[in-house]
Amino acid sequence: MERNMNEYSELFYHCVQVLNEYNNNVSEEIFLKEYFKLNKVSNQSFILTVLIDCTRHSELVKTIVDIFYKINGINIRRSEQNIYKVLTYIIIFQLDSVGLKLLRGFIYSVQLYQVHQFLQFLVNEDYISIIETECLKLYDEEYVDEKILRIIEKYRPTLRGILLDLNNKMEGRTATRQLPELTKIKPFNLTASKERIIPMPKIIPKMEKCRPPPKSTYESSKEQNELEQIREQNHQQGLYKLNRTQSLSYHFMKTDKSNKTQIKQTKIIEENEKNLHFEQIRAHPSPKSQVNCLI
Repeated sequence: MERNMNEYSELFYHCVQVLNEYNNNVSEEIFLKEYFKLNKVSNQSFILTVLIDCTRHSELVKTIVDIFYKINGINIRRSEQNIYKVLTYIIIFQLDSVGLKLLRGFIYSVQLYQVHQFLQFLVNEDYISIIETECLKLYDEEYVDEKILRIIEKYRPTLRGILLDLNNKMEGRTATRQLPELTKIKPFNLTASKERIIPMPKIIPKMEKCRPPPKSTYESSKEQNELEQIREQNHQQGLYKLNRTQSLSYHFMKTDKSNKTQIKQTKIIEENEKNLHFEQIRAHPSPKSQVNCLI
């Protein structure tokens, strides 16, 4: 437990310290980058979230802390205001996420008297109206009711329990927690259920027989039959004309002559050749050869 308390104390110290050292001249990321180089911080992402959110909600956090200082400012040093800013931010914006264990660790790492006064301020219902009045100067009524007053009202019993622990710790005695009463189970006063009456089944009506379709539905009509006959007649006429055309073309294409015609043509040619008289050319006899006598 001591080791965990040391971790909470170190983490809370860095949360307050970055608020003490930060100024608006540089961005949060650049500032923390340099801060982490000089300081060893285990949970850097949490420190970054605290710094960014406290800067974003600075007006709201400062308003609540200023009200606390106006009421209890005599005994509280002004230099410690960032301690209460971090606690205000954790309670209003982060308690659902971080849980009560971290809040208790932060509270126990600070001087008990300081935190005791701040918790008394938050749980005192007389100061809620003052907080509401001052916050309405910055935000609309819906935001104040949902994000501030409802959260304080929700965690007031928890803060009172922590405040009771601080009182006992400051007085040096162990706090006695009142355990809540266990829920007593009461039997239900149920009346006996009535027997379920099975309803009579309804008579299923009989369906009327469908009339069969007329025979003409599946038979060809008179017009279709006449068209079919005309189509068949045209088809037969077409086949007849085609066959006739083919037979005529074959007859005309046949060029061979009959034997009788060929005999007649041969006789005519022979008679014509007999009537032709050609002069017979007689050849001259070859000259006699002369023999030269040698003298």
